Amino acid sequence: MTWEGWESARRRSDEGASPNVKLLLWLTLLLRGALSLCTEDIFTAYLYMLTGSNATVGFIQAMYGMARLFWSGPAGWLADRWRQDGVIKGSTVVGAVGSAALAATVLLSGPQWMLYVSMLVLGAFEGASTPTLDAMFANSVIAGASSYLYTLKFIVSNVGDACGPLIGIVLFLFMGNNWENGACTAVVLTGLALMAIPLALMCLPSDHKCLGLPSEALLNVRTPEEYQSLADAHLTSSRRQILGTLTVPILISVSELTSFFAAGMTTKFLFLFFAEQVRLSPIAASSISVASPLTMGLASIVLQRLSLRAGRVPMILATKGLDVLLMATLACLPIQNMTGWMVVVLVAVKLTRGAVANSTRPLLSSVLMDHGAPCP
Repeated sequence: MTWEGWESARRRSDEGASPNVKLLLWLTLLLRGALSLCTEDIFTAYLYMLTGSNATVGFIQAMYGMARLFWSGPAGWLADRWRQDGVIKGSTVVGAVGSAALAATVLLSGPQWMLYVSMLVLGAFEGASTPTLDAMFANSVIAGASSYLYTLKFIVSNVGDACGPLIGIVLFLFMGNNWENGACTAVVLTGLALMAIPLALMCLPSDHKCLGLPSEALLNVRTPEEYQSLADAHLTSSRRQILGTLTVPILISVSELTSFFAAGMTTKFLFLFFAEQVRLSPIAASSISVASPLTMGLASIVLQRLSLRAGRVPMILATKGLDVLLMATLACLPIQNMTGWMVVVLVAVKLTRGAVANSTRPLLSSVLMDHGAPCP
């Protein structure tokens, strides 16, 4: 794909885009940067040093993930039937409470049960806000010309994920490049303090700035009357028709759930493995955390360009197959007494697998939003 083709895709996506788009991109950058400091790798190391138990770390992170999963459904339902900006503002309150509770627990060395409660609340915040922000973004771009903007949003999100550990590296440089609880505590508290900025910005997106009909799924409609007729027909359609409409969302959801489940049992614990078994310093381990999202962003650019020529679905299927092979390779690598070149191989496979597996996410989002059912 030539640069002219990339530029053409960008112009088609930018034309008619809502003012919400730029705001949501900035919000994504700042929110991911803060969360990557206070809920991701450094926080995992903090939990391990605090509790000394991999099981406790896994349980707390599992509760966080389950809260995200549980609240995403009700939040999406409310956003469809009420107002998306209302759900976003409500989740902002939840996020502020969760951030304050976790900051107090970390700062005052509170009881362990407070960590569970804080992570449950933060998980509820992310579960409620993320799908609603994604839905508002989808309603702010033109259907059929959105893969560029979804790729841009994915890149911005990954830059935010890289900024968090990069800030952590700066803090470790000043506080000492060692796994002391005080340094990790400072990094986590910095992330929680930075949460105030995206939480304030979350009050600004508005449903009134969404595009309406031009952003809806590709259902061959040309006028509002045709769209209303199709929406009415959807309400009275047969069960077979409804299942046909839901086929694409169901397939994508099952695919993503399987991928995240596999990643949760392997790559999520690699940071602890690097710190405890390989004995990497905080700066060295955090450097891998910086490189990982950046490689994902670069891979998504390449995949988006290729999809303009080969098609989105063929590229998604190809990368999913490669993801399975890389995950199997990662599982087969010997991890006992790993030193020297084997560490380099492990890091290379991890970064490649992460880039391949996650580079499809903007294309999946684009396909999902282009083929979703009309909202009743």
